[in-house]
Amino acid sequence: MLRTAIAVVVLSLLVVGTAIAGENPYIRAFVTMEPDDYVHSNPGAFPNTIVDVYLCFDTLSPYCGGITGFSLVLDFRCGGFVAGSADVSVFHPDAQTVIGGPDDVTNGWVVAAPECVRTTAPFGILPVARIPWYYLGPGGDILILASPVDGKATVDCNNDLDYFCVLSHGALGLEVQTPGDVDCEGWFAVPQAVCEPQGGDNPSHPPTYWYLTSPGYGQYMHGFHVQVLDPDIGNYTNWVQPNGWVHCDSITQVDDTYWVSWYDTLDDYMPEFGYSEFRFDNPNPASWAHWTITAGDNGHTCAPYAGMTHSSWDLPDVPDGCGYRVHAPTASTTVEEKSWGRIKALYR
Repeated sequence: MLRTAIAVVVLSLLVVGTAIAGENPYIRAFVTMEPDDYVHSNPGAFPNTIVDVYLCFDTLSPYCGGITGFSLVLDFRCGGFVAGSADVSVFHPDAQTVIGGPDDVTNGWVVAAPECVRTTAPFGILPVARIPWYYLGPGGDILILASPVDGKATVDCNNDLDYFCVLSHGALGLEVQTPGDVDCEGWFAVPQAVCEPQGGDNPSHPPTYWYLTSPGYGQYMHGFHVQVLDPDIGNYTNWVQPNGWVHCDSITQVDDTYWVSWYDTLDDYMPEFGYSEFRFDNPNPASWAHWTITAGDNGHTCAPYAGMTHSSWDLPDVPDGCGYRVHAPTASTTVEEKSWGRIKALYR
């Protein structure tokens, strides 16, 4: 299998056990003529010329996501051949083809890197191969298909498998004739709240608690709410929110849970691509906590459940800090019977 093949070539990856859902459950693959854009075809390609074709992935989990390898078939149905060999150094300087190669429909194509490769920004494009195709004509599609090794798969930074969908195939000499996977655009629609990793350019918590939040493609977001264990609003300072948003100046209590909230005052929606940042400072230690997104007429308030459209409870298979629960401050007082109820609430 893909992870076994990577281990065989001793690329510092130890893979044991059964594959489980990885860090990039919504990853997409596509063919493009530009490594930083979505140009899927070159209908004006001239015969007897070399055309660079790029294989790329996107919608890796922001800051948390990355890959160390992939398995697929890249089937060129346009006339020509690979001029030399595929360049996988665009993926990683020491990346290697483990099995097959581009246009090998029998063995497929397995590529591995010796360490995790991440995108530089949320939802950024990650090129993994440049294929110099000597185009002879006639025109045809460039299809991303399932590999006989592991299907349409990638390996994340924890050595777990993620199966990708195909956003778009490619084409030379004409426009793309074969549509990508059904509902692959919908894989971009997942709402998320992310608070990892910490350190470096990102602040650590404590004291700074920060969240990158997205409602997903085409979705609305008028409120963002984080469950906390510290009910003292005086411990929260240096609030940060997007333009047009405000933070609630008090803690909202719902039953035995406590929440901090931000809401939109301009009746606008968050960006479809990318994330907006929310943050505050609190000196207390961190614990995992749930979050909610609200929208609509009832979503412009400090109420975490009014108009709720998405929440961390919707994403139990995504890792903490990477789309499931986020870090939030604990109470600074001695644990009492009432605070035990707050702790239990975080894990309901």
